[in-house]
Amino acid sequence: QGCVKPVVLMPILVQMIVHAEHRVVEAHMIVQRAKVQVETISQGMSRMLTALCDVMLRLDSDFCIEQPSGQLGELLMPRSSNAVSQLAGRSFLNFMASRDEADRTRKTLERGSSCAPSQGAAGAFRVQLQDADGEICNTEVFYVQLGGHDKPMSYLLGLRPRRLDADHTPERLSDAHQVLLPLHTAIAVATDP
Repeated sequence: QGCVKPVVLMPILVQMIVHAEHRVVEAHMIVQRAKVQVETISQGMSRMLTALCDVMLRLDSDFCIEQPSGQLGELLMPRSSNAVSQLAGRSFLNFMASRDEADRTRKTLERGSSCAPSQGAAGAFRVQLQDADGEICNTEVFYVQLGGHDKPMSYLLGLRPRRLDADHTPERLSDAHQVLLPLHTAIAVATDP
């Protein structure tokens, strides 16, 4: 009398399993939608940076150049016929005009990485680049942090180089003049009419 028959429990167990399967499918669909949204945001930011900047590049989590473009090759290795292949995998920080510039750039990008992964970060700063021929180029850098959660960190950069005369000393921005925005704010600012 005190025993529950297995036949009575079977429909309840089946119902629980079906409910759990539905929850797994729903969770998978939510993850897929989030991935599509992140990719859409990444594509939108890429289009925006392409419109604003002369040179685009992507850096991995170690600040190494991924898939360099011809424009980047012309900027950093103007006399090289195979600059694109030579730039792949090289540290972008090696093209800074000084160790201080490299440290400041690394710290700026890392500071953006400290934002919550769901927010991402976008920012802008100025830096002096030095090409393979030793020429200094004052450059505005606009960046967007990508990745986080289950993806490795990377950075999408847009560069606006401004070559200077040999007699002109470029102005430099202090850390106080750097701009760091959460990604959702940067998108709102970029899409505001």
